[in-house]
Amino acid sequence: MDKPNRSPHHNIGRRIAQVRKQKALTRAELAAMIRVDVSSIGGWEAGKRLPRVGQRARLAKALGSEVEWLFSQEEDGSSEQWSITALIRPLVMDEVLQDLTARTKEYVRIFRLADAGTTQPFAQTAWRRQLDDRIRRRTLAVERVEVFYSLERLKEVLSNILRYDGCHYRVRTYCTGMSDIVPALNGYIFDGEEFVLSARQSDLPSANGSSLRLAGPPFKAFFREYWANLRERGTLLCAGNANDLSALRTVAQLMGLPARLWQSFVADARALSLADGTPPLP
Repeated sequence: MDKPNRSPHHNIGRRIAQVRKQKALTRAELAAMIRVDVSSIGGWEAGKRLPRVGQRARLAKALGSEVEWLFSQEEDGSSEQWSITALIRPLVMDEVLQDLTARTKEYVRIFRLADAGTTQPFAQTAWRRQLDDRIRRRTLAVERVEVFYSLERLKEVLSNILRYDGCHYRVRTYCTGMSDIVPALNGYIFDGEEFVLSARQSDLPSANGSSLRLAGPPFKAFFREYWANLRERGTLLCAGNANDLSALRTVAQLMGLPARLWQSFVADARALSLADGTPPLP
């Protein structure tokens, strides 16, 4: 059977349109980012013409893609492509997290396996307030797995458990108090479709790190298995309500909290607020 008549640059145009949609950009938004007319984006996506050489790097950067891949004439083996975008804190990270949270329909999963320090007060304040609102309105489920390096950090997470009593909020601990080997990895999973991955050194402020925004089949497959492994090993501390804190109390005592101080520990957690630079999330 003869192939249907296609525009000269069909594969490239389809690829540009596909990545733009994956990033939830309109043609107008993309055009503004790379300083061209909207009609130019339409022509490129239709495969009628290609961007000028000087425009290609700007387009690839805006889409978080490599120039060579984006403008390859070869037909893609899969209709769904992967993408990687570097995010530099704190200028870009807050906007990206807000955008992803706004578009997430069901759940956010968080793993925090590095950085023994607490979250800096200035880090992602607007995003945390947005997330706090969605959890309270029960329009978003949050599940997290975390290593607890200190009682102070455990207190911050207890403040979340108390704050989100009755909401879809679950916390597990993984290798409680581990300090010998630091798996320098933190990340967020949005509906199992998009991912933000951070590699941070525990001796640096969180604002000095960098992150990657990831999307596509290879990352979906990896994080599906990775998350399943973390959950299986983790100890459930909270399953959406604060009626039973026995598991968290056990962890606190294993980390050195005297039994007589448990009630004051809980009272201190209740007193924490978003203004203190504490969660809803790191």
